[in-house]
Amino acid sequence: MDRPVTRLIEVTIGVRDVERSRRFYQELGVECGPIAADEPGGPAHVHATWGRWAADSDDFLMLNIYPADPASAPASLGFASEHLDELHQRLVKAGVEVVRPPEKRPWGEMGTYRDPDGNLISVSQRPKATNPGGS
Repeated sequence: MDRPVTRLIEVTIGVRDVERSRRFYQELGVECGPIAADEPGGPAHVHATWGRWAADSDDFLMLNIYPADPASAPASLGFASEHLDELHQRLVKAGVEVVRPPEKRPWGEMGTYRDPDGNLISVSQRPKATNPGGS
């Protein structure tokens, strides 16, 4: 059985000082967005993205820079799959810890898992392309 391709699309790092790290990555030539929180009271962080997240694009990659949290996972990686349901079933069958089963989001679907070393692994699926002319 051929397995669908799963591709790295996201890396999250924990840092001691988000602004200092933002300046470092800017000096490195990485175009970072502004420091912001996703929700009121949430951790201030910064993203850098390449490409775009869309049904017709395979060139998306995102770097997330968050304040380090000793209570969180050592690292977080995100992957994209065009067959999230199938992949989820395979991971469950293999005994992988499911942190959050796949669920619909405004931008597609995502499930979260834990690797054998405690790292968080998210798997996203873009929304399917729609045919504007009908079926």
